[in-house]
Amino acid sequence: MVKTLAFVPFRKGSKGIPNKNIRPLNGVPLFKIVVEELLKVSEELLQKIVIATDYSEEEIMSQLPSNDRLEFWNRLNLPSTEDTASTESSIFEYLMYNNSSNYFDNMLLVQITNPLLDYKDIESAIKKYDGNGTIFSVIDFNRYIWTESKLLLGSDDFERKRRQDMENTYLENGSFYLFNIDQFCINSDRMNKPINYQIVSLRSTFEIDSEEDWAIIEDLMKNK
Repeated sequence: MVKTLAFVPFRKGSKGIPNKNIRPLNGVPLFKIVVEELLKVSEELLQKIVIATDYSEEEIMSQLPSNDRLEFWNRLNLPSTEDTASTESSIFEYLMYNNSSNYFDNMLLVQITNPLLDYKDIESAIKKYDGNGTIFSVIDFNRYIWTESKLLLGSDDFERKRRQDMENTYLENGSFYLFNIDQFCINSDRMNKPINYQIVSLRSTFEIDSEEDWAIIEDLMKNK
């Protein structure tokens, strides 16, 4: 049986919105919204959910339901909690300090700054993933994109095709990435070939980076 581990990394440091990751969004801490959505995923598809943070276990786990699939991993004082650290570094640390790679085949990386993600999209991604390369969340994005140099991407002469005549394009929305753990260890990257997409709703693309984002998402959640 193929086994998948969800990895949910977040840390205390947040310059744009202080303590963003534990701040209540419509009364519910941001991290809790995402973790509870993950708990809706079938246990046959997702066997473990690791919460990787430098907050204390009491601060985090006391706000979550008791569930055997949940695992707390303390990243306090590890390099991956520094401002310049990459998400990949937190994955490497976890794999180095834990033997999960011996028990799990694939990893689902989930970003808690996309609180409108839908567990059904995750289930669909896991079902169609064959254990090779990376599948990640995107939205349809057939739009005219201009560069800072005033160039229209995909055109040498500013030709404006009808949208229905344009090649389908997709915007990476950053809410989740599903990849093989062994490939990650070999290539040091969550993105491995072959690439595949899980098309998700526009709602799940909204990401919290500012107070304005926060207010917009609060309104969207009220009207969910």
